[in-house]
Amino acid sequence: MDINKELIYNIMKGDLDKVKELVEQHHADVNTRTDGSYTALQIAYIYRKHSDDQFSIIDYLLNHGALINARDKTGTTVLMLAVMDDEVEFVKYFLQEGADPNLRTELGLTAVDFAAMHRNEEILNLLGIKSVRNFWQEYIDRIKKEELEGPMDYSDITKIVYEAARLEAKWSGRSIVPEPWEERDEDFRDQMIEVVEDYLKMDKLPTPEEAHDSWVKAYEKMGWKYGEKRDPVLKTHPDMVPFDALPLDEQQKDAIFLAFVYVARELLRLPQFIGNGYSWHS
Repeated sequence: MDINKELIYNIMKGDLDKVKELVEQHHADVNTRTDGSYTALQIAYIYRKHSDDQFSIIDYLLNHGALINARDKTGTTVLMLAVMDDEVEFVKYFLQEGADPNLRTELGLTAVDFAAMHRNEEILNLLGIKSVRNFWQEYIDRIKKEELEGPMDYSDITKIVYEAARLEAKWSGRSIVPEPWEERDEDFRDQMIEVVEDYLKMDKLPTPEEAHDSWVKAYEKMGWKYGEKRDPVLKTHPDMVPFDALPLDEQQKDAIFLAFVYVARELLRLPQFIGNGYSWHS
């Protein structure tokens, strides 16, 4: 039997001792793949319940050189599999081991997108907290440097959430990247602040579709209409259509924006963001 196929077979069985033997004595490749292109690590995750300790074989493979960000033929990573299964502890574990939440499948989906589709707020928090925290910390550092006093208000919060979503669109190469916050007109900023304030007060955030419907209505009130190209002067936008008619990457943007709002709400409760006189203040 091919040594690497034997490794996959024993991973599926949950036989840690045999896996160790194959790797350490017979030099089986911990990054081998199945005929269906799953990595050994992904197989260990998929068949985790066959082991007495669900983390044991996964941990062993990672400690012996398994690539945590390796992708199968569809571009899916082991982190994405855990997100799709709503396995919070495995998501935490994979992130701690260096899993990249920004990698994309062949369809352009990230781990954040899968969490948003499942509406799993705990996992969204885990995936988003690192990137959004950087925006908050940068803002607080600037306040301290300029020796400004006073609490954050909803305009501050909205600016940071908006910029987080805008930069995500830029870094991800999405089809539409809006202007920086400071370049948006007053009507836009006022309605965005109102939206974020409402969302921060909700017990449960709206769905991406509900958020998009609200966005369309708000834009219509500001005089925007459908157009094939986004033009802030003519006030035309290709997203002024029903949610189901949006391109996939624009549907994802609605989910990611809501994820940033959720994470911002959670971050505002952390000591490092509410200490030293800086707090959420309405």
